[in-house]
Amino acid sequence: AAPATTAPADIYGRPDAEPTISFRRFAIMTSKSGSRMPRVEIQEVGPSFDIGLDRVKEPDRDMWKKAIKVPKAAKPKKVKNIRTEETGKTKAQIHLGKQVFDHIHTVHHGKAKDKKLRAELEKVARKKRKVAGAGAEGKPSTDAEQ
Repeated sequence: AAPATTAPADIYGRPDAEPTISFRRFAIMTSKSGSRMPRVEIQEVGPSFDIGLDRVKEPDRDMWKKAIKVPKAAKPKKVKNIRTEETGKTKAQIHLGKQVFDHIHTVHHGKAKDKKLRAELEKVARKKRKVAGAGAEGKPSTDAEQ
């Protein structure tokens, strides 16, 4: 004699039933107990229902491929070095080349920088006076004329 096999049963005990999905809502109630941990009780509230499969037939292979095909325009393009956190914030990495500090404009503080800047300005002013003096046909240039 062949061994008896038991068919899967649903929550109501019906044999040969397809698997079901049960939806239930519970309220959690805590109350005092004799220990540090509270006493936890659950009570079923609201609507509850079971969903069972009605059809198990596989679809036609070609039709299934057409149905699940995602157009290229709908697929997001992968952007390098950008990630989104669980909270929705977007973070990115920026790669910089070697920095040349002589070409970067920074705020200059201190007496030494001030003296150097003043000396450069005076040097430029002297050059302008020489150029203006040479073009004035022998007239001596003065600061009042400029």
